[in-house]
Amino acid sequence: MKITEEIYAYGHKNVLGIHNTTIEITKNTNLT
Repeated sequence: MKITEEIYAYGHKNVLGIHNTTIEITKNTNLT
């Protein structure tokens, strides 16, 4: 049995997602 999960997200210009095994989730609207 194969299970697939899809996550749809968008980024912020001040946050870089360059590590392919890490995800960061925040509800903060003010990022520096």
